[in-house]
Amino acid sequence: MVEKKEMPLESYFIGHQDAKLTDAQRKILTDYFKSEKQETERKLAEAKAKASESAKPAETKPAAKNEDARALAVCGAVSPPGTPVVSDRAGS
Repeated sequence: MVEKKEMPLESYFIGHQDAKLTDAQRKILTDYFKSEKQETERKLAEAKAKASESAKPAETKPAAKNEDARALAVCGAVSPPGTPVVSDRAGS
């Protein structure tokens, strides 16, 4: 809008007669905002790239079946390998 001479608005000039921008001032403003836009877009792209890198799952080596069973037994989820299964239901 500044570049197209649409800013400041005509209604603003009523109370601010000296608010008109020169071509040099207009160029300074447009160059500044263009560079800020580019920098913001660059930082956003870097942040997105960093976020996608951290979202990738870490590569892990699958555990052997006995290791999985022992881990579940330690946390109480299942009986250790080789332990007879005891039913807690009456009559079973």
